[in-house]
Parts: sequence; structure tokens; C-alpha cells
Amino acid sequence: MIPMKIRILCLTMMIPGMQHLCAQVTNVMIDNNFGPEEPSIAINPVNPSVVVAGSNGDNYYYSNDGGATWITGILSSSYGQQGDPCLVADSLGNLFYLHLAGTLDRIVCQASVDGGATYSNGSFAWNNNILLDDKEWGVTDPHTNNIYVTWTEYDEGFTPGPLDSSRVYFSKSTDHGVTFSSGVRINQVAGDCLYLDITDAHPFVGVNGEIYVTFMDSAGIRFNKSVDTGSSWLAVQPLIAAVGSMRYDTVPGVARIRSMPYSACDRSNSLYRGNLYVSWADPRNGATNSDIFFIRSVDGGATWSLPLKVNTDTSNRYQYRNAMTVDQTNGMIYIVYYDRRNYSGNDSTDVYLSKSSDGGATWTDVKLSSTGFYSAGIQFDGDYIDISAHGGMVRPVWTRTDNFSNSIWTCLYNEQTVGIPSVLSAGNDLHFTVNPNPADVVAVVSFAGEAGRLEGIILDASGRQVKSFSINHEREKRIDLYDLAAGVYFVKAGHEIKKLVIEK
Repeated sequence: MIPMKIRILCLTMMIPGMQHLCAQVTNVMIDNNFGPEEPSIAINPVNPSVVVAGSNGDNYYYSNDGGATWITGILSSSYGQQGDPCLVADSLGNLFYLHLAGTLDRIVCQASVDGGATYSNGSFAWNNNILLDDKEWGVTDPHTNNIYVTWTEYDEGFTPGPLDSSRVYFSKSTDHGVTFSSGVRINQVAGDCLYLDITDAHPFVGVNGEIYVTFMDSAGIRFNKSVDTGSSWLAVQPLIAAVGSMRYDTVPGVARIRSMPYSACDRSNSLYRGNLYVSWADPRNGATNSDIFFIRSVDGGATWSLPLKVNTDTSNRYQYRNAMTVDQTNGMIYIVYYDRRNYSGNDSTDVYLSKSSDGGATWTDVKLSSTGFYSAGIQFDGDYIDISAHGGMVRPVWTRTDNFSNSIWTCLYNEQTVGIPSVLSAGNDLHFTVNPNPADVVAVVSFAGEAGRLEGIILDASGRQVKSFSINHEREKRIDLYDLAAGVYFVKAGHEIKKLVIEK
């Protein structure tokens, strides 16, 4: 474990200027030291009060109160640190910080088993060469806790020649990040080295452990799939969405914009279980009128819907730099992005959230940032933002640029408090305990008062429903656990979720 350099940040509701309040959500500044950007964030599904984040170049952050207050440290590894952070969690509560190595020829994965307070020296995934690797994304399989990572390899990324090219690579760890397999190429046609082609591969996992990957090329978004944990892939990667431009530098005050796809599968027990989703930013409606678009597949990626604009405004202004996640406990889809709809000059920026409870058929917009921000000149604020959600708790993270000063922010957005009722029991505000905990073969759910008629469920650590129970004007409910294996579960009734550990 590495030593930690501590800075206490943003004591919520106490330090003036460290947060802004708005009608629906509380904004919290995570860091404003040394111009941080390109943030990533993850909620620990075993203990959702633990939230971790990271930003360029070597910053890591952790919170033990759901993101209300933060502590930061400086990440260190013998493999070096060149940024592009990606934070993911597995179903056991382990946390992983993936980033580029100091030599830029491999992807480093550093693990934390203490809620993000410290990280291991790490291991790495690579292709056994010294070529330039860029922008890794990682994901964990909740069924096996395998870690999957993809990245783009460039023959020469900074001074490319006409014969140089780029490719997408994949690697996996089956031992909680201790070791990784050798990288294998998973795209068929190589691209250029100008960051206009073959970029931003994004892996995600299906309900049966399928590995899906989306990436960009000069035509748009392409799709790949493996059903054998990455041993084999589609021979041809189909184009699933044409995109107006892969890179457009026309947003005033922003140094670089890329149409990076974010992808996810609904693995929850919702009506839309198994759906695949992709979102991206696209200027197809005009160079100064980029929007956020969304497609879905209901057949494992064989066919895809037509692109749907998710931001509901009718302005001719910029929406750009999106990130997407699915709450695997209920199937809610969340897309966060920068938005200039409120500014006639198309020059200042807010942060918005679009959300869908019906598999992406309809969308609702929520303004997250309490105040807009503005840059009078070109400023690099990174290539991406991020978002994580679990059990109705939604934590986006973004870079705020006030003129030439960057800072990293999140907000305390909890679904049950901002207008969308629980899918289980709208109107029931219950308080309950689960005992014994840990349990063996029987647990008792005890309510503070008499509960009316409602259905409760038990979810496993991946968010899948494994058992249900009915309440009918009772204060206690006995639940048999004989058929459940040892592990971490969550009991949900009304708007509340309680952790349940089963030991046998």
C-alpha cells in the first residue's frame, strides 16, 4: 500500500464557497488544486456510502459519506502515472483505479481494499511492445469479478506518418487485478493516428457475462462482442450509428471535443433487463448545435434503434461531452453532459442530467450545476466526464472551468428525493432493520411502524433480484434464506435499501 498525502476537501454545509445549493441537488467541489480534469467516479455496491474518484494527472479521492466530504491522495506506482483515470468497483467491494503507465506503453490497474484510502502498486495490461497506448476503459463482471479493459494502440500518436495506424486492444484479469492477460487486438480495420479514427473503446458486460465493446472510427460507432470471456470476437465489427463528426473543435472556450461513446447493459430485474445502450455527443444538427444521442438494442447487439436525441431542449446550442450509466438495482438510465441551452451567446456552460425509466423511450432533463461557468479563452478541461449510480444514489463528476481555472465537482443526487418514485412502493417512506446480520438461513425484516401492502425484494451484489417477499400490514417479516449462497445482498422495501450479509 502507498502512503497517503491527505487534503481535506469540501466540508459540506460548513465552508463558504466550497459548494453551491440549487433547488434539487447539492453541488460539492472535490478538488481545485493544480487544474484537475478528466475525472472518473465509482460507487461501491457493497457499501454505497463509499464513493471513489480520480482525475488527471495522479489524483485519487474517496468519500465515506456518499460524496458529501472528500479526502484526496496522490497516486503512486512503480509503473508510473500518466493519467486517463478510470475507476470501477466489483461485486465484492474491491475498487480499481486504471490509468496509463508512465511509459505510455501499458495500462496500469491499482487495487484498493479499504474503500479507496490506499491503493496497491498495481499490475498492468499491455501488448508486449513499446507503442503508444491511450484512453483505457475498464469494467468488472459482477458474476465472476473478472476485470476487462480496452484501449487504443497507436504506431505513433504524436508525430504520425501516412503509414502509421491505430487499433483496439483487450485484456482481462481473472484474479482481482493481480495479473492481466496479454493484450489481443479486437478490431478488424486499422485507423489513422490522428485521433480521428479508431478511438475510445468502451467495454461493458451483459446479463450472462457477455463482453461488449463499442469504439469510434471515421464512419461512426462500431460494435464488438465476445461470449467466451474474450477468447473470440466478431469477425467484422458492424457500424451501429453514423456520427456527424469524430472531433470538432468549435465549442468556444474548449480546447478539444471528442464524440466519445458510453455504453451499458441493463442487468437489473427491470422490464428492460438485457437491453444494450449507447450514448454520444454529435453535431449532426449543426456545427454550433451538438446534442446527446442514444441508441439501444434488445437482441444482444444484432440490431439497433435509430438515434434519439435525449436532451429535451429546443435551443440551437451546444450539448457536449456526455457520460452514461445504468443503475443495476432498478434499470434507470442516466446520462450527464455539459449544456449551453440557457445562454443566448452559446458561451457559458451548465451541467445537465437526462434520465429514463422506460428503457430509453422517453427522457427527463434535470439541471445539476447550481451556477454556470465560462472560459474567455481556450482551456483544456479533459476529454471526458463520468457518472455512477446504485440503489437510487446517482453521483456524476465533471470539470468546471471558470476562465482558466479547473475544478472537479460532483452532486448529491438521490432519485427518491427528486421526483421519481421507487418502482416498488411509491409513497411508502419506511424505516426497517434486518436481523441477524450476518444471517445464516433466516433473517427478520422489522419495520419502525406497521407497513401497509407492498412488495420487497432481495438483490445480489450485481443488482439482480434473487428473492421477493410480501408485506401486508405487518411490523415484521421472516425471510427464509436457505436457497441463497453466502455473500453480500441488499434488502429493498419502499425507498430504503439495507445491506445483508449471509454467512454459511
